[in-house]
This record gives sequence, structure tokens and C-alpha cells, in this order.
Amino acid sequence: MKKRFGFVSNSSSSSFIAWGVSTSEMSVSDEKYLELFTEHFSWLATNKDRSRRQQEKYAEMSLCENEEEMIEYAKENLSPSFEEGEISQCRHEGSEYVGIELDTLIRQFPDLKLSEIPAFAAERLNSKFNTNFTEKNIQYIEEAWYDG
Repeated sequence: MKKRFGFVSNSSSSSFIAWGVSTSEMSVSDEKYLELFTEHFSWLATNKDRSRRQQEKYAEMSLCENEEEMIEYAKENLSPSFEEGEISQCRHEGSEYVGIELDTLIRQFPDLKLSEIPAFAAERLNSKFNTNFTEKNIQYIEEAWYDG
């Protein structure tokens, strides 16, 4: 007879362990929202196998007559991606975070000390997204969910 100790499961789970901030703390320019609208609209226009929901979204977006309406539509209906390089984003059940994941820190920055991570994460977010975070803004984020 075999004995197993610890957590054993046949189901799947996911997690996001990182140092970062809530995406609500990230500012997005109107130009970025316009770019997001344009990219999404172009994708919908060229995708011939659109679902019914995508067809409805394409019809809604087609009603926007100027850049102001496009930006407003994007702000209300589209979520910008903050993933870039070593920066990851987590979206789960209404929570959205952006930061540097633990496995990225271990693989790409093995000499970084634990006490240095918040300042390092702030510097990376600031350089990628033109923000002004300090190490005090950076939080340890642990999101996990069960997909069973």
C-alpha cells in the first residue's frame, strides 16, 4: 500500500504570486485606449469566424463616429493589457493585478534579495508604463483559484 502526504489532487488550480499593484492604480492614456479600440475593431473586422457575441460587439463598435466615442467605448468595454517583458497581469473574479511573478524573479533575477524586490518591481513598472510607483506602493500579491 502506498501512502501519500501533502496536497494531492486530480483537479487543476492556478495561481498568481507576484510583487506589483492593482491595475486600478495604473493610468491609461486616451491614446492607449484609442489604440486598443482600433486593434480590437480591426481584429473583429478581419476575423471571418466571429461568434454571435463578437458580431454584436463589432456592430456596437461600428456605431462610434469619432475618436472621442471610440475612447469612451474602450474605457467602458475593453481592458488594456499590461503584460510586457517580465511584467505579468492577472485577471480573476473582478481582481486585476500587474507585477513581476515569483517564478520570473527566480529564473531571471536569481541574485535579487527579498528586501530588494519591492523597489525593483516599482522601477520596472515605472520604466515600462511611465508610472511613479515607489516600493511602498508595491504589494505582495497571492491570487489562487480552483478550476475543478
